Amino acid sequence: MCTEPHPIAAEAYAATIHTNLGDPHLFETTAEIERECIEWMAETLLDHPAPEEAVGHIVSGGTEANVLAAYAAREATGGDEIVVPETRHFSFEKAARMLGMKLVEVPTDDEYRVDVDALQDAITDRTALIVAIAGTTETGSVDDVEAVADVAEDHGIPLHVDAAFGGFTIPFLRSKYPLPRIGFDLEPVVSVTVDPHKMGLVPPPAGGLIFRDDEFPSLIEVKAPYLSGGGTTQFTITGTRPGAPAVAFKAMIETLGEEWYERVAFRCYEETLKARDIAVELGLEPAVDPPHLNLLNVRLPDEETAETVLLEAEREGWKVSISERPLGVRIVMMPHLSADSVEPFLEFLRDVLEN
Repeated sequence: MCTEPHPIAAEAYAATIHTNLGDPHLFETTAEIERECIEWMAETLLDHPAPEEAVGHIVSGGTEANVLAAYAAREATGGDEIVVPETRHFSFEKAARMLGMKLVEVPTDDEYRVDVDALQDAITDRTALIVAIAGTTETGSVDDVEAVADVAEDHGIPLHVDAAFGGFTIPFLRSKYPLPRIGFDLEPVVSVTVDPHKMGLVPPPAGGLIFRDDEFPSLIEVKAPYLSGGGTTQFTITGTRPGAPAVAFKAMIETLGEEWYERVAFRCYEETLKARDIAVELGLEPAVDPPHLNLLNVRLPDEETAETVLLEAEREGWKVSISERPLGVRIVMMPHLSADSVEPFLEFLRDVLEN
């Protein structure tokens, strides 16, 4: 789900590779740039009614962002359960283990979106956080975040949206395709994960964590007294944080901007739909049809076949990603790919399945 960074981002990254966001008084300009990036995401991608109030950081990735969201919710509510769709990213298992919390997994429908009725039933007085996924790792499925927000509001429970993958595409695709709102215009949403190092085309590590305001992150801050300017407070897991990813992201925003990201989102998704058509013509079965985002998952019949696909693909020089739920092959249509470039692989896959 990462791709070769844009040359502008790579140049900005290289120029600021020495900067450390963990010491914001020493690298004041870099810290201000990070702040501007968070505000841009809050306003442009997440419909924050007051984006200047948003609080967040460019962190090491979606995993750190999700762990921090769960940590803050635990401190804010006193609960120890995270209610997640069964399609959740593995980072929530990490979060639960690290924080001494319990994962409560909720089943999904036939398009791998969370079952909202089952979600309603899973909530208890120990629930600290509800999670909705805007672009699952295995199928690219998008939960009905608006319906999940209604459940969260009914129970007075914070909602975290894991839009690590979909955060740079859903806000644009919604104008044409049936996708939900995922941001802070939904009142129960307290935090969102959006990763610039995925569809933002920024060099990793560049995960994004945005809180609605300072209420939740203030609960997990610690003081770092020995740093420049009399010290600072931090709520990230890492102390030293590279500033280069934030500067690279800012360079993308300033030189290419919202319209460019919108074009990329539509191009990648529409190429995914073309690849879906090719797959069906070849007799392959998409797990989600049509795909919700720029990820085509092709079903595999059994584990033995999956092992064969991996083995044969390696021999042919293909690097293949197998999903477990459902069992399938993931094709993530990043900007360096097209339906034409993916077609030979789909033909290879068809040949392996037929033989």
